Amino acid sequence: MTEFETQKPVMYTLTGFPDKPLLHQSFFFAEINDFGIPKFGNMGLEDSFLLSDSKLEIKVEPVPQNKGGVKYRIYTELNPRTLLLRPGGLFQGNTVISSELMKYSDEPEAKEMFAVFQRTVKRQFTKHDTYPYWLGKEASQMLETGFRLTNDINSSFSLPLIKPA
Repeated sequence: MTEFETQKPVMYTLTGFPDKPLLHQSFFFAEINDFGIPKFGNMGLEDSFLLSDSKLEIKVEPVPQNKGGVKYRIYTELNPRTLLLRPGGLFQGNTVISSELMKYSDEPEAKEMFAVFQRTVKRQFTKHDTYPYWLGKEASQMLETGFRLTNDINSSFSLPLIKPA
């Protein structure tokens, strides 16, 4: 993430349904509490972030609730010039939960940001032999030493070892 941030000034915006239309934003991943530390062991339940140009205004959608009140939705469809990042990480000391970066539109800003991120990943990560996953050095070492790599602790799927060349 540090290399990506040096190539492309970016804003991280926490997604979700807060009670108030306040955005939790940061210019650097290192400033975000518990970034890359899964709480639930399920990539889909972990915190996710919109990645955007640092000057882009993020739009928020009010969503009236059936029991009264309003929540505010922060998501990619309302902000097509962003990417969605779900940072994974080490869960309970023995399982690596995968990360995911998604581009939901063909907006030029999103395409450019995705291309920069993709180049960064390809320089620092190794593609898995069988599955469409890219592994960082630490994740590869963990896999080789018996750690489980998956997107959900309750899933029966675990990424198998990379076959030696």
